[in-house]
Amino acid sequence: MRRAMLLLLAALLAVGPAGAQPVGTDAQARTHFKNGRAHYQRGQYAQALAEFQAGFDLSGRPVFLFNMGECARLAGDTGQARALYRRYLEAAPAGELAASARARLEALGPEPIPPPTAPPPPIIETQLPAPAPQPPPPVLIAPVVDRPATGQRRPLYRRWPFWAIVGGIVVGGSLAAYALTRSGDDCASCPVVDLR
Repeated sequence: MRRAMLLLLAALLAVGPAGAQPVGTDAQARTHFKNGRAHYQRGQYAQALAEFQAGFDLSGRPVFLFNMGECARLAGDTGQARALYRRYLEAAPAGELAASARARLEALGPEPIPPPTAPPPPIIETQLPAPAPQPPPPVLIAPVVDRPATGQRRPLYRRWPFWAIVGGIVVGGSLAAYALTRSGDDCASCPVVDLR
């Protein structure tokens, strides 16, 4: 019986809370966000998209999807931009950037229908003047914040009552295991005081 209690206690202590993120995940996601924003402001949209993707993979926050859509749109990949805006709207249909995502989808228009397969037209060599460089569009990247969005609750393992209960269970289990491992026969070698 004692052995079973000790094994149960050891199992409880070894198993962490389900779904807990590794320490430093938010810090790493923030680093990717800052790097992505810096690339975005320099007009390096492919690198910015890669940084935002890494941040999304770590945190799962929908705002990264919107930022990735912006990068894809500005890089000229409208198909990927449409897909990313749709993913953002699926993840956060009432998010603070939902209206902007819908506006971007409307501006991009419907998916183009591929033309029927025909031989490509002949290539005509012409020399076109290079387009004048244009300033980067205004930054619409939303910041990553710690607080949950309105109406969303923090996960159970991020609330202090959860950890207080887990601590109580661990302390109570430890005391119970200690009490179960002690028996009245352990004091056979204890000095006995004769009260006669």
